[in-house]
Amino acid sequence: MKSYNIVITRDITESCYLTVEANSESDAEETALQDLSNFDDPKWEVDCVPSGSAPYVTGIEETNEEKVQNGCEANRIEANQRGA
Repeated sequence: MKSYNIVITRDITESCYLTVEANSESDAEETALQDLSNFDDPKWEVDCVPSGSAPYVTGIEETNEEKVQNGCEANRIEANQRGA
């Protein structure tokens, strides 16, 4: 049986909260985006989403060795463990 390194991804969002004074919602949006660009290191928080998006495959390659990407060790799931 061949071995494959698979990258499985799920999307999440982060939010940064600002309070601005403006004459309208569109002015407030523009002001907030401008203000945000002036912060050196704004505080971003992961949004409270139970699991983000549905997982999807973003990469696959055949390999003879296990890879480590982004600090996460590859998880190997044998066919008999996942019920296939």
